[in-house]
Amino acid sequence: MRGRTLHFIHLSDSHVRSAEGRDADLGRLGGVVERIGALHADGVPIDFVVHGGDLADAADAPGASAEATADALTVLERLPLRWFLLNGNHDRRAFLEANAPRRGGLGEVPCVDTAGVAVREIGGVRLVFVDANPERGGAEDVAGVISAATVAGITRCLDAWEGRAALFLHYPPLPQEALWPASPTGGEALHEALAARAAGLHGVFVGHNHRSTHHLRDGVLYVTAPALSRQFLLWPGQAVHALDEAPLAGLHYVTLEADGTTRVQHHAWRERAI
Repeated sequence: MRGRTLHFIHLSDSHVRSAEGRDADLGRLGGVVERIGALHADGVPIDFVVHGGDLADAADAPGASAEATADALTVLERLPLRWFLLNGNHDRRAFLEANAPRRGGLGEVPCVDTAGVAVREIGGVRLVFVDANPERGGAEDVAGVISAATVAGITRCLDAWEGRAALFLHYPPLPQEALWPASPTGGEALHEALAARAAGLHGVFVGHNHRSTHHLRDGVLYVTAPALSRQFLLWPGQAVHALDEAPLAGLHYVTLEADGTTRVQHHAWRERAI
């Protein structure tokens, strides 16, 4: 199944805070929604938008309320085209599902199966959404978990599809040059499964590390979206995460060509320090 060329916007890590700073964070997110709406109105082809997770900040903290999540979802609902939201380590899936976009709207928090996988098809491309942040109680899991059952569920989704596919999750599955970002449990197992199916895979699109990066291994392209909140430094050997001194907000405009080509444009704009 060849399908058609698709275009989508990939953004992540808006980190809307629950108390002080919430209005500023919502304003930033609203500004991005307006940018996307203006591009769409001007005829820039955009088939869908994916927010890669951490919509809210510290929603996983004890005693956190769902208000920041609900407010941020209300902002996302202004998008004039189809959009999807993943569950990040700062989010709480219960909050996302309780405040999920209204039925009949353009937005969706994909309902995953017991393996943590959800599938959609657009334009002949299979979109595989993965929840690598199972909520197990206690402190946030900043590295994520990709279980054997999740890997098996992903491979079933890919093997049952004759066309092209793209994978979306919050965490970069493989080690980074910097030392501080911990890879999710099961990341290598996922890569092995994907490498065996790389010919039909456009790429793996993630967030979490607050930096635009591209990583090619064994024919599998891993693309990390920049954060909407603040960018982290990822220098080789860096042991502790630190903020970029010249913060930028950003997003990726991704094209999935019918011939299997994947193109990623990085767009950034100046933001105030957070």
